[in-house]
Amino acid sequence: MESLEKTVIDYIDNQTANYAILINGKWGSGKTFFWNKRLSRVIESKGKNAIYISLYGIKSIEELQRNLFLSTNPVLKKKESAIDLSTQLAKIALNTASFFGNALDKYEISIEPFLNIKDNFVLCFDDLERTSLNLSELFGFINILVEHESIKTIFIAAENELDQNEEYHKIKEKLIGKTISFIADSDTIVHQLIAPYRMIDDNYFKFLDQNLRFINEVFNKMEDRNLRTLNHAIADYFLIYKKLRDMGQAYLDYWAKRMLHFILALMSVVRAGKVKKDEALKIDSGSYFLAGFENEAPEKPFIMRFVNTYYKGLTENFTWSPTITEYIYTGYLDNERFLEETKLTDEGELTPVKKLTTKFEELSQEEFSSCTQTVLREIKEGIYDINSIPRIYSFFELFSQERLIDMRIPTLKRIFIQGIDNSIRVTEPKIEFEIHYHKRSASSQTYTQILDYAEKTYKEYKEKQIKSIVHEHLKRASYDPEGLFLLIRQKNNPKYGLDYSPIFKHVSAAQFVQLVTTLSQENLIALRSSILERYNFSNIKDYFAEDLPVLIKVSTKLFKKINGKKMTIRNYTIKKLIEVIENVESRLTK
Repeated sequence: MESLEKTVIDYIDNQTANYAILINGKWGSGKTFFWNKRLSRVIESKGKNAIYISLYGIKSIEELQRNLFLSTNPVLKKKESAIDLSTQLAKIALNTASFFGNALDKYEISIEPFLNIKDNFVLCFDDLERTSLNLSELFGFINILVEHESIKTIFIAAENELDQNEEYHKIKEKLIGKTISFIADSDTIVHQLIAPYRMIDDNYFKFLDQNLRFINEVFNKMEDRNLRTLNHAIADYFLIYKKLRDMGQAYLDYWAKRMLHFILALMSVVRAGKVKKDEALKIDSGSYFLAGFENEAPEKPFIMRFVNTYYKGLTENFTWSPTITEYIYTGYLDNERFLEETKLTDEGELTPVKKLTTKFEELSQEEFSSCTQTVLREIKEGIYDINSIPRIYSFFELFSQERLIDMRIPTLKRIFIQGIDNSIRVTEPKIEFEIHYHKRSASSQTYTQILDYAEKTYKEYKEKQIKSIVHEHLKRASYDPEGLFLLIRQKNNPKYGLDYSPIFKHVSAAQFVQLVTTLSQENLIALRSSILERYNFSNIKDYFAEDLPVLIKVSTKLFKKINGKKMTIRNYTIKKLIEVIENVESRLTK
């Protein structure tokens, strides 16, 4: 950035340089911020007037002339609202001869500043890649200023956005003599980015300032290192910080930095389009249990890519926040859910299991022994979510191998298997059991056995849960069909925890066909719409293959019901329902 400043100063001082220069950098890298905060001030320190004009949104050369005319005459710009300039400015061409003797309405406008425009002004045209102006006309107009009037001119652009524009590359060399790559000094720019908060909320500024190095570390992990995204995240986090501060010092001390980490990282992937809104909003806060395990499969789920990118070596600080996720997407912060999500225990969230899985080396021997005894007792009692049990076991296996506890692996295995059985009975699983979140490669045989048993147990639990839910809705469908339609339609309804699970495999085809014959015309149409919505995506075979046998029986039985019968409106509706089901069958067999 210092070398860029020197290059610009040398250009301004060079009286023979009758060309423009281009400052080139990625969109959001801080070019405009750098101009506003530093470069324009350096130029003004040389006795020049730094004039900034964004080309974005300017639709004609006449409009550009108007903006330029007003920007180089600040007195006139202040009176713009009181003056009708449209007719007069249409007649003004930017050359020195046109600046004499113009009177605009009742105001006499001094044109004197333009007599020395060559020496007094440095023009900056930003957003070249986003202009809707014809580039030949734009460059032709600016070339008059540069080549014939010797006015120093700087363009700011993300030139990679112009790579496909052949016209640009043909005419660029006629006007732009030097292209300077903008490489941001993130330490300096981030410091300037947080500076306004000193006047807004000094406590927030001090928090950001104390974590400046940390902010830079997260920022440097961002793929596009976009300062607009960073600025947006810091602005959004201001509300979160104030909420935590209002909740008390313990909350602030424990949550402030980790929530800042989360919002910086999430804002980056959201603004870069790396995660879909629906996918992000359905992730549960319990996902922090899964963060410590790397996935070796080539197709990593989003949450694992997210953790590996932004929490490498820091997984103990990772907690997914659904309320902040919703806040980023919608601007709405649910205060009650946020309070629940950030609820601390009397020990400031450092429960025995947290101590063992995040900082066991920092514990005294007495505290370590107490924590291990407590956690093993709680494992037996089944108070932990089934997703967390394999991870907790991995720590106890380490403790055993390193002789930190006097307990052998077979004994630990029995305790943790018992914990999995009791967990399903005592604690409703908080989130979907995702086997691919957990690390298998280089794992011990016992760890893999624990993991396999947890997955098997969860699947059996879920099958029973889904079967019970489906049967309950089928029983009630005669007087409450809307409940069944909702069950079919919302394939990932968190209320039921079905998450793209096959449900027709649990349906009796005969019972379902009997239900169809009792539905009203309106409900028949609603049923058809629900089935259409459920299977309305490309790779349904990956999720619903087990539904196929029952769907075939349903469509066959329905066809027998109307085959050879008079085509009434009702039979036509059933026929259309059959067509929808047969279409699903066809896609499930491909």
